[in-house]
Amino acid sequence: MTLYHTRFSTWLGAAPLFFEDMVVGEPVCDHGVERRLMARLASDALERGWGRSIFWGGIDFDVWKRARRFDDRLGFGHHDEWLRYDVAKGLVERLRRMGRARLNSER
Repeated sequence: MTLYHTRFSTWLGAAPLFFEDMVVGEPVCDHGVERRLMARLASDALERGWGRSIFWGGIDFDVWKRARRFDDRLGFGHHDEWLRYDVAKGLVERLRRMGRARLNSER
């Protein structure tokens, strides 16, 4: 199973496919299932006009080394220059409060 979606990229000026996750059961891992799922993902991306690029991220844990070897074998590029950030729920709530406080002080 693969899970993916699109989003607009101002950098690309297009909507690339964002590949969220792939789940393949251990009994079929070495039977080409991952490769066929990635081929289908590429096909879907091209059919929907998202084919300019496919993005995803991964965590550098030992359990993901097999997945990273798979990515490397297929020739997927890893870009050290891109930094990924996220905002945890607590900070999201704090940012919202900061914005509300500023708006209230401007009234």
